[in-house]
Amino acid sequence: MMRIVICEDESYYQEAICDVINSWMTTTNRQDVSYVCFQSSEDLLERWVNGLAMDLLFLDIQIPGELSGLALAKKIRETDSQIPIVFITNYAEFACDGYSVNALRYLKKPVDDLQV
Repeated sequence: MMRIVICEDESYYQEAICDVINSWMTTTNRQDVSYVCFQSSEDLLERWVNGLAMDLLFLDIQIPGELSGLALAKKIRETDSQIPIVFITNYAEFACDGYSVNALRYLKKPVDDLQV
């Protein structure tokens, strides 16, 4: 089972990411995929510290009033260097920062089928 975690504070973008994942699952006939969404980086961190398993993380860079996506990725990397992290952002200037956490990829919002 592939476990995908999405952390995006804006519902519109969160739904768009889920739509792309669902489309990919249908197109590739994947039935061994599950995903869970978080709007809060701090909620995600708490769940991860308490054992949330994930095989792929889609992470918003900026979550106002909370731990940034980059800061969350750094915390995850302290104990797990293997989880692929894909940053989702409106801000291309953060792309270089992803190298510090070995990000797999950056997706520019809005996310659509053409980027996957």
